[in-house]
Amino acid sequence: MYGNNPRSYGSLAAARALLMKNADQRDKLLDCLIEIENALQPASSVNVREDLTGPIVDMLFEDGELLQRTVSGGLKFNFKYSSKISRDFLLARGRKLDHVWEPQTTKSVIALSKGRAGVLIGGAYIGDHALYAARALAPGGMCHCFELSSDSLDLLRSNLKENGIVNVKVNQEALWSTDGATIILAGEDSHASPQLAEGETGGNHFISRTVDSYVAENDIAKLDLLMLDIEGGEYDALQGGDKVLSRPAAEAPAVICEIHRHYVDWTNGLRDTPLCKLLIDHGYEVFAIRDYQGNEAVEPAHVELIDIDSAVIDGPPHGFNLLAVKDRARLSADTFRIVQGVSPKLLKHRDPKIHAPMTSGHEMP
Repeated sequence: MYGNNPRSYGSLAAARALLMKNADQRDKLLDCLIEIENALQPASSVNVREDLTGPIVDMLFEDGELLQRTVSGGLKFNFKYSSKISRDFLLARGRKLDHVWEPQTTKSVIALSKGRAGVLIGGAYIGDHALYAARALAPGGMCHCFELSSDSLDLLRSNLKENGIVNVKVNQEALWSTDGATIILAGEDSHASPQLAEGETGGNHFISRTVDSYVAENDIAKLDLLMLDIEGGEYDALQGGDKVLSRPAAEAPAVICEIHRHYVDWTNGLRDTPLCKLLIDHGYEVFAIRDYQGNEAVEPAHVELIDIDSAVIDGPPHGFNLLAVKDRARLSADTFRIVQGVSPKLLKHRDPKIHAPMTSGHEMP
């Protein structure tokens, strides 16, 4: 007899296995969770996705389970259930999908790549931004991707093949401040961080290279966008791109890179951080991209860029993306607008005056 303990009647693994055999029913369950989320979140200061619906979804999928979703334009993305990125991608149901992760950053990548010749992405992951960039480039344009994780690299290559995208060169090398250093990847999935090996013997080791040496060896005459999302390695990679970043405004790439409080001390403001100082010293104007770290529909359509001196960056440790240009003409008024006095973090459960997309005013000249 099972007794009176309801937990003894079955197992989570068995329930998950049953749902895996009935994908349509699991999708219906996802739809129910989204309805619950939409009903509860507007009136709650709790992050319903993180505290309620997300953990339930985590129980419905096996770690590493291979999945696929199709987004607008017919792009197909293979991915594994391994992070918040995959979870949020699955929960983006019932609406037209135009991105995988970070909607405003994706719009920025497309706008800065459209009709251009060259893009270089450090931390390409599964191609969530690279596939969009590659499609946006002019005929003959090339997207150069760097990714250290073998799992992510396999998915990136799979997604390129799935979509028939051939103008992407994939590299399993570590972008760093110097060539020839030994780098180890520490951590899991999208949060794995590059570090100097310093005698480490475990894990995968990679030989570093600089942006400058790669650009020179591959004869990349025009690099229009440099994107870095390498979990704390952004400053080192930018140091290795001194020659590229020193190009005149008409030839220098726009730069998108992550900055995170776990790796960067911004106690005295963003302008005082080594990363921002490096870009500013090279003649760049630096902004913070207002974005969701998830898969969200964003209105208005404009990407809001915050002047770094007015960005609201207090609160618990968090990260967001910076966008830097030498020429504001790269920031098309059809896509971008500059604002001030708000947070880069778009959050549904926090003060909307600070954490929601702006609908009017506060633009800078």
